[in-house]
Amino acid sequence: MTAWDEYLTAAQHLDLVRHEAASMVDRRTSAAGAARADLSLVRQRIALQRARLLQAAADAEAPVPQTDPAEGDVPSVRYRRAARPEAVQAAVRRSAAILAEAEAVLSTVDGRSTRWLRRIGRRLTARGSRPTM
Repeated sequence: MTAWDEYLTAAQHLDLVRHEAASMVDRRTSAAGAARADLSLVRQRIALQRARLLQAAADAEAPVPQTDPAEGDVPSVRYRRAARPEAVQAAVRRSAAILAEAEAVLSTVDGRSTRWLRRIGRRLTARGSRPTM
């Protein structure tokens, strides 16, 4: 093999590596954009459900539930910021699924009478319960 052939082989290999790297960057950029869009929708749904939950608690004359993240959740979120976009997107989708389950439970309360909600609220207050989210 001549020096020219070695040079052409090395140039072709370098071009292949450069193309694969650019492709990976494109995939990660796309996944990060999708994760941001999904996260924005989840945040909107959380805000809506938080308002519904607080209104249901007020209607039931129940203690106001805690809706902020628990102290232990905040460091794990900071740690995960360095995660791959695909992993973040999967976590956001899991959060959306959990939120859908919570919405289903909250929807059962929406149709209840205020009288029923107040009765449940008095029971919670009597027990000293403070529901958390």
